[in-house]
Parts: sequence; structure tokens; C-alpha cells
Amino acid sequence: MCRHEYGAYWRHSKNHCPNLVPSDVDLKYFPGLKHRESVPVQVTYAEFRQHHASLASFWNDWYQDYMNATFPRILVRFEDLIFHPKQVTKTVCECAGGVLDDDHPFKYIVDSAKHGNAHGKQRTSYIDALIKYGTEQGRYQGFEKADLEHARQHLDARLMKVFHYHYSPATESS
Repeated sequence: MCRHEYGAYWRHSKNHCPNLVPSDVDLKYFPGLKHRESVPVQVTYAEFRQHHASLASFWNDWYQDYMNATFPRILVRFEDLIFHPKQVTKTVCECAGGVLDDDHPFKYIVDSAKHGNAHGKQRTSYIDALIKYGTEQGRYQGFEKADLEHARQHLDARLMKVFHYHYSPATESS
């Protein structure tokens, strides 16, 4: 989201992103955040806008909508696609009534799968994603301690459990 916001808008800089809580850096660029507990997010959809208290609130609302939906759905974690692409693809294919074709070898796309101007110049290849999401240092890059504490306090515990997400070790003693 820091490289491409899609429909989300919140005040952030390259120096502090993702930013759940305004830092001194944020206040330098965005003094209007001075008395805010978190950095608000506005998401523009085709027919309406929705406001959230922070990126954590946006994440909660987004996934709670899917978890509470009454229609059939499949939720696939990006990390699972990175670390187990063939097994995830096979499972999703079988869930939809298909079969992974064993006559053709599974192909890993190692270059960025995203192309075009909308995705900017910095793209993530398969190797970049393995490095970033395969280490705790990469996963928490850009977060300050206050952001991680905000996440621990505000992310939906049920969603964290369902998705097998864990909090940063920096907040474990909290």
C-alpha cells in the first residue's frame, strides 16, 4: 500500500510508511495529525467513500466483511502464494472443481507479475517477495514501535488467529 495506494488515501511519507500512528516525521509534513491517536484512512470505491480510523481499522473492516459474508468465498494469504505456490494453486483449483494439470510443469513467475504505469517503477519480483516476507525484519520494515503497539491493540484478534498472523516480537512483552 505504501508503493501503490489503490483507492486508499492517508497522510504518509516515504520516511514513515506504513504509518498507523503519527510520528515526528509525519507531524513535520502533516501538522494536522498532531492531536490524532492514529492516522485516518479514506478509501474511495466506485460509488462511495469510506473512512477508517487507521490502516489497522481499514484492514479489520475489509477482512471482517469477507469473513461475515454469506456468499461462498476463498481467502488466500499472499504469503502462502509466495511460499507454497503450487500447493495453494492446486488447493484453490480443486476447491473450484478443477484439477491442476500435471502434464504441464508448474511455472514460477520470477519477474514482477504487475506491469503498467499504475504500479510504478519499483516492482516486486518473486525473489524480492521471498526476502521481504520471509524475514521478520522485512515484514516489519517501515513500522515504528508505536505503530506495532497500535496494531497489537487494534487489529481484530479473531482475524489474526484465523489468518495465522502473529504480532511483532517488538510488542510481545506488551
